[in-house]
Amino acid sequence: MPYLSFDEFKNSSLEEQIKIFDLLFEHTDSLIKFTLQDPKVKLDILKCDDYKNMIELVRSSLLSLTENDSINDETKTHLSNIIEAHPKLGVPKEIQGELSALSKMEQKNLSSNTNNNNSEEIKKALIDLNNKYEKKYKGLRFVCFVNGRDRVEIIQEMKQILQSENTWLQECQRAINAMCDIALDRAKKLDL
Repeated sequence: MPYLSFDEFKNSSLEEQIKIFDLLFEHTDSLIKFTLQDPKVKLDILKCDDYKNMIELVRSSLLSLTENDSINDETKTHLSNIIEAHPKLGVPKEIQGELSALSKMEQKNLSSNTNNNNSEEIKKALIDLNNKYEKKYKGLRFVCFVNGRDRVEIIQEMKQILQSENTWLQECQRAINAMCDIALDRAKKLDL
């Protein structure tokens, strides 16, 4: 499927731009509000040279929202919506619903059968860790750039984060960075 060049993206309708954002970041109205519908960010996007620069602009725009410890509840809710647009890692679709085509592809290694990676114990551990994470960081979802890693490696990362002293804002920042790393990888794989 041919995608828009970045120049075509900049000159396309908001609806077409949202389709590209949905591919890169997973759909959420909150992300669109803080990017394509924000006049300053929209203007900055038009100054970008390519998708990579645009993704980095999105990263810095979202991270700037987390720089204030007294973040308001509305902004916090929008940030939660952006992060929760990504699926839970390693959780069966019967529990979380259908994944986007790109999320399915990215989580493919999580389902490989090597090294007992797909055992019921491992699946249960991922479900449990996702639940613990969401309890500790209310309104957030554990997001990481899988990048070919298996379930055991993801479990180790989740455990480290759960044992950390990260605040909600620090975890939000970590998730935003992971989300943008995923978007950069998607842009590269889609040849954008």
